[in-house]
Amino acid sequence: MKWSASVVLMLISSLAWGAPFVVSDQVATGVTQCGVFLDGSPKLTIPVTAVTLPVAGNICKVDVGGVSTGSHTISLTTITVNDPVWGSQESVKSPALNFTRPGVPISPSGLTLSP
Repeated sequence: MKWSASVVLMLISSLAWGAPFVVSDQVATGVTQCGVFLDGSPKLTIPVTAVTLPVAGNICKVDVGGVSTGSHTISLTTITVNDPVWGSQESVKSPALNFTRPGVPISPSGLTLSP
C-alpha cells in the first residue's frame, strides 16, 4: 500500500513540473495564435495559452523539452486571425532568445561490490 501511494505521489509531482517552456509576456487582445521560429526552421503556428497568474490573459508558450542537445535560437510572432475589418495580421519577430540544452551526463564506470 505504501509503495503504490509513493508511485502516485511521484507521478503527480512529475506532472507539475513539465518540460521547459519559452513564454512571452501577455499578448494583445485579439491575438489568437503565435508564430514560432526555432533554429531557422519554417514557422510553426500554435494557439495562444490562457493564464490566470500573475494576471489573467493570454501568452505565447512553447514547449522546448524535445530540442536536441546544443545551442538553439527561438523568435516568436503574434497573429490575429479573421478580424472582420483587417483579416489576419502578424507582428514582426520578437528579438531572438538564445538557449542551450546541456548533454546527458556520462554513465558511471568501475562498479564494484563494497563490504
